[in-house]
Amino acid sequence: MDNWRRVVMGGMGGSSAACCASWAKWYVALRVSEAPPALEVLEQKIKPLTPLVSADQLDGWLIEMAWRRLGDFNDKQALKFLYIHQWPEDKIRRQLVGVRGPHVRLVVARAKNNLNTILKKLGDTSTIAPTTCLPGCPVPTVEMTLP
Repeated sequence: MDNWRRVVMGGMGGSSAACCASWAKWYVALRVSEAPPALEVLEQKIKPLTPLVSADQLDGWLIEMAWRRLGDFNDKQALKFLYIHQWPEDKIRRQLVGVRGPHVRLVVARAKNNLNTILKKLGDTSTIAPTTCLPGCPVPTVEMTLP
C-alpha cells in the first residue's frame, strides 16, 4: 500500500502529481520521445533489457487499477483516506456515508477484502491496459509532457 501511495502522490521518480496520475505524464513522455539516432540503435540492441518501471511502481499501478474497480463508494474512500492521505480513523468516519461509531474498521476490512479479490482476478502485470488516459482526464499529448 505504500507503493500505491507513492505512485498516486507522485513520490517516485521525482515527478509531480499535477496530471490525472503522475505516472501517466511520465509514461506518455517515454512513448512519444524521439527514436535514438541510427548509430545508437545498434548499441541499444546490444544492451541488456532494462525495465521501464520499477517493481514498486508497477505494484502501485496494479493497486490503483484494482482500487478504481471497487464498486462501493465507502470502500474506495476508506482506502484512499487511510493509505494515501493517512488520516486517523475518526477523520475517515466523518467522510464516509452512513458509517457511525466504530464501524470504520469494518468498512476498511471489507474494502481490503474486495481489493484483494480484484487483485486476484487481475493476476499478473500483463493485464494492465495499454492506455494512459483515465476517465475524466484529458488525453495526454506531447505538449503536456514538455517542461
